[in-house]
Amino acid sequence: MNVAAGSRLSDVAVEVGLPIRTDCGANGGCGKCSVILRFPDGSETKQLACRTFVDSDLDVTIPQTSLAKRDADVVVQLKTSAAKTIPEPSLSLEQSRRFGAAFDIGTTTLAMELIDRNGFPRIVGVVGRANPQRMFGDDIISRIQKVVDDPTKLPTMQEAVRETTNEMLRKLSAEAGIATVEIDELVVAGNTVMEYLFLGIDPSPLGFVPFTPPISVFPERRAEELGLEMNPNGIVQTLPILGGFVGGDLTAGVLAMEIVNETEPVLLIDIGTNGELVLWTGKELLAAATAAGPAFEGARIEHGTLAVPGAIERVDISSSGDVSVRTIGQRPSIGICGSGLIDAVSELLHRQLMKPNGRFNPETPSKHWKTVNGKPVFLLDGSIYLTQRDVQQLQLAGGAIRAGTELLLQHAGLTVGNLKTLYVAGGFGSFIAPQHARRIGLLPPELPLERIRFCGNTSLAGARRVLIDGQPLNCPIRHLELATFPEFTEVFARSMIFPVGE
Repeated sequence: MNVAAGSRLSDVAVEVGLPIRTDCGANGGCGKCSVILRFPDGSETKQLACRTFVDSDLDVTIPQTSLAKRDADVVVQLKTSAAKTIPEPSLSLEQSRRFGAAFDIGTTTLAMELIDRNGFPRIVGVVGRANPQRMFGDDIISRIQKVVDDPTKLPTMQEAVRETTNEMLRKLSAEAGIATVEIDELVVAGNTVMEYLFLGIDPSPLGFVPFTPPISVFPERRAEELGLEMNPNGIVQTLPILGGFVGGDLTAGVLAMEIVNETEPVLLIDIGTNGELVLWTGKELLAAATAAGPAFEGARIEHGTLAVPGAIERVDISSSGDVSVRTIGQRPSIGICGSGLIDAVSELLHRQLMKPNGRFNPETPSKHWKTVNGKPVFLLDGSIYLTQRDVQQLQLAGGAIRAGTELLLQHAGLTVGNLKTLYVAGGFGSFIAPQHARRIGLLPPELPLERIRFCGNTSLAGARRVLIDGQPLNCPIRHLELATFPEFTEVFARSMIFPVGE
């Protein structure tokens, strides 16, 4: 696959959906992301993926011990060279049945990878883009409301994501040296609303109680029907919805992590704008969604940003009160992304600069306290600071995930202690520092770190698996609408309070 020179290996792993272990949040502390690099001259070296940047062609062997869930080592060939000459296209499915694409449609970001299926399947390209539908709202509720208010927005929103999809297909094809018509299958995974908007299905019913999706299983479509720039007779397969707002992305996650093969209870949480959870009790799957909101993606945060070069991704406050930050790409800070926000709040709690209820505690001395518009803010780096409202946004997002976890386990008659493993999915989840996530209650504080596995973009990994293996999900599934639980309001309110003594 082709990657941009300077790309960090752990970032590449997340983009392509490989569930590589980054138990420390990709900061080099756990050593679990060890990989073997093999260069064109035949030399080899062992390094950490989170501390390795690609500056030449190489083969990367990811040992199964560095993967969250895999039975064998994985070898990925990375190239930083220019694209090859594109051959003459073929419209015949019989002649061109060699390439397919896996596509993860996230509320905030899109990720696609190209799979060469001629012989042993291998990833030959990956590309990511911001979801163009963000102009219609930064969360799924906003986008549903846009269609409710003005039905003509539906084709406009579909066209926006279709244009970006085609641009991604063109880019992958060019980099792989093939024609777009040689891509004969596309497997799509996304949350319920994203899949509906991609297919042009009205999501309005999801805006009203009981939030029931009118369609959960989608027939295969021809690429030509959807206006996609691939083989016009190619197949477009959209993964089925588990129920409500629990979409095909979680279906993909269940397949990627093979959780139904476990003999003990496991929980898979996909942390993003729309938080989704699925619990394997050992006998059945229980699925639910929580309206986490876009704080994890940097939205609605005063100086929030996506995880781009210059975004603050790590924050540390020393016992003497000094603040140090790390930015993506070691660039000058331009804002703070989700992982940095979690770090900052965790450290403020740890140093008693914030109370468990989330209120700033300016009584604790620090040279980083400033006043903006008559209100206290906490200075992180340069002109980047944290506001009280930023903390509240994180409380809402984290509280939703925490409440969902508690209610799902409670409904199954289980406790956190019964969990063999907690899988944290989503590209964002791979960069969370687990000790900070536990301190703020985003992940259960009582769950030992060794039972937590960060597994990257399982939506993309699951779509890839369906593309290659055609494996369906055959297991009893029960969808739970948590908001209808009598105790939901009380549990959610309690979950927004940060754990005491962590």
